[in-house]
Amino acid sequence: MTEKTTRHYGVSNDPIVDKEIGDESVKDIRLAVYEQSVSVWKELAGVRFKLLALLPAATIAILAAVLMDKNEYNSLREIAKIGLTIFGFFVTLALQRYDLRNSQLYDDLISRSRRAEYELGVNTGAFLGRPSSLIPNIQHDPALRLVYRSCLLAWCGAGLLVLITIIKNTLCTAMA
Repeated sequence: MTEKTTRHYGVSNDPIVDKEIGDESVKDIRLAVYEQSVSVWKELAGVRFKLLALLPAATIAILAAVLMDKNEYNSLREIAKIGLTIFGFFVTLALQRYDLRNSQLYDDLISRSRRAEYELGVNTGAFLGRPSSLIPNIQHDPALRLVYRSCLLAWCGAGLLVLITIIKNTLCTAMA
């Protein structure tokens, strides 16, 4: 495999500047668009990694508190735990949806930056000629899905455990 086949050199057909307005002006516009695209791309990447650090840690901490509660059984507290697990599930789902949109914008900024590098005459830059994954299926999006789905599954499992505790204690009380 050659170097060219393991890198992404394809660019969008949409030019940065539609018409030529003067050589220096066009170059300045291209540079400005490139700098802005890279800046926003960095911000989106930062948000993504902060979410990926915070979400699993917060999920584990909150679920540990919910599931490790060894106080005497109290049905109202158990119902509150179910409410907390439902809330955690939907917050995680909302963050996943937000991150999906973030991924679309992230990919668009890479495309725009790749086009700007192409128009600026860059052969291989940060975006144009970006290396392909050397290992199949090792990409950002599947890894993100795994993190979000793991957190969603943890919230569901915790909610189910709390529900089973409520049912078990209700049946024990009814039979006593």
